[in-house]
Amino acid sequence: MPLSRLPADDTYEALYRQAPCGYVSTAADGTLLKVNDTFLQWSGYSEDELIGKLRLQDLLTVAGKVFYETHYGPLLTMQGFINGVAFDLVAKNRKRLSFFCNSRLQTGPDGQAVGIRTIVFDAGDRRLYEKELLIARRVAQKGKARLEYLAGHDYLTNLPNRHSFAIRLDEALARARQRRGTLAVLFVDLDRFKDINDSWGHDVGDRVLVGLAERFLADSDPQHTVARMGGEEFVFLLEGADEADAHSYASRLLPDLSRPFEISDAVISVGASIGIAMYPEGGATGQELMRNADRAMYTAKMAGGYRAVVHTPEAAARHAAESLLRQALPMAVRQQRFVLHYQPKLDLRTNTIVGAEALIRWDDPDHAELLYPASFLHLVEASPVRQQVFAWTIDEVCRQIAAWASESGLQLPVSVNLSAWQLSDATLPQVLTDAIERHGISIDKIQVEITEGALIADETRAAEILNQLAASGFAISLDDFGTGYSGLAHLKRYPIRGIKLDMAFIQGLADDAGARNLVRAIVAFGKSVGMEVLAEGVETSAQRDFLSDIGCDAIQGYLIARPLPGDQFETLALGWGAAPVKPVRARRGTTGSPAPRN
Repeated sequence: MPLSRLPADDTYEALYRQAPCGYVSTAADGTLLKVNDTFLQWSGYSEDELIGKLRLQDLLTVAGKVFYETHYGPLLTMQGFINGVAFDLVAKNRKRLSFFCNSRLQTGPDGQAVGIRTIVFDAGDRRLYEKELLIARRVAQKGKARLEYLAGHDYLTNLPNRHSFAIRLDEALARARQRRGTLAVLFVDLDRFKDINDSWGHDVGDRVLVGLAERFLADSDPQHTVARMGGEEFVFLLEGADEADAHSYASRLLPDLSRPFEISDAVISVGASIGIAMYPEGGATGQELMRNADRAMYTAKMAGGYRAVVHTPEAAARHAAESLLRQALPMAVRQQRFVLHYQPKLDLRTNTIVGAEALIRWDDPDHAELLYPASFLHLVEASPVRQQVFAWTIDEVCRQIAAWASESGLQLPVSVNLSAWQLSDATLPQVLTDAIERHGISIDKIQVEITEGALIADETRAAEILNQLAASGFAISLDDFGTGYSGLAHLKRYPIRGIKLDMAFIQGLADDAGARNLVRAIVAFGKSVGMEVLAEGVETSAQRDFLSDIGCDAIQGYLIARPLPGDQFETLALGWGAAPVKPVRARRGTTGSPAPRN
């Protein structure tokens, strides 16, 4: 089949015919065998008028035909190609058009010439074509450089990425081994960052990440490396640092992380958990150091976040235990392995039980005792089952309140603790009211407790949720008051009715005049702004008497009772006042050494 008769739907043929330059295929003597549509348009001839009937040189001026025969053709035969030669082509209408030609000789198996392929450029189009080629070449070079850059850097923050950091860490380890030196790896994971994305969208979350990267670069030493591992995880390499240096660096990072960002209409703060692994104690290879720094970070997160923890063998054992709990969590939800205990609140003015705090326990079959929240609650909050666990908790509290009222007439409010993610959940008010209506109890029987730490992730969104709860009639208390970074500001911004004085202040009352003065000042302040003040962690009569003398409203702690199952709490509350009540132990998980207060 002749070249000019290829199928019209052939992809190559379509590209060939529509090309912006002229394509011409000839026999060795110049006889035209194939031309594209562009050449036909320029020449004014039809395909039937050209193919097999005219030679390419027949379309040239007399001077051009002579030059083709005496110079162009022989030179093409000698070197096999020729580029950039100017000709004047005479169109069918006798109009002369200036062109540049590039030709390449085609040879057969015996080396003899069998044809010529020629590209014909309009003089003006050729300059444009060459300019476009130059631009394309530059773009390609820049694109290659950009790809090489992205291969080693994070696309969002421009920090080194995981791959690049691993290379730098291996190089730093080689230097440390040679010099018998030290280095530190700091693994940083932002606390509750998912709540920012859920509340404000990923665009805002990305702007927070970029802002943090800029802070890191501005504050870091040139010899240190900071990289983004992905998501909300960053990692730092401190060459030559010892453990004290690493702790000092982490202590500067934490407040830098928590400084608020003002983005759009939101004021957003983030906290972080930092894990530290030291060479050589924390690992001999880059993988070991990264793994152990990651484990130490989880230990910091388990302890409440906003802190730095150095990897130790003990921490590694806790991490392994956590991994088992994390795997068992979905099954625990399906099998309803959680239970609630209730810690009583005592009114110091009337010496009566006036309420309780609901505290969750995990009845895990692989443990001899009930598990306390400190060992698993952070795992729940990072798990997809957290909504299920919270919904069950609220429903169980409402069921228990209704059961007390039905069985013995006991009617006391119960407080539930809210986490940071719940203060960004628009469904929270409805979950609470649905449970209350389902069990037929009044709204004043459910109270809400939050910590200052829970407000950090998204203060604007938290204020919206808490104002909705307050408008519905829920009483809101600020737990662990005095341990956060701006407790007084929180009292002003949020609809808070009461404050709970953290147990850390109570423990020093016996032998620390400074602690007593501080507690006295906090209680006086709370009363002056109309707040109910409750002190938690009260374990001795002396502590109770001091708090009563300075006007504290209520207390909770082991002096009254440990957290109790629902039936034991009911017995305690009904019998209180008939005789002094000694601390009561829960049925399981509360014997032996003092248990965590929650």
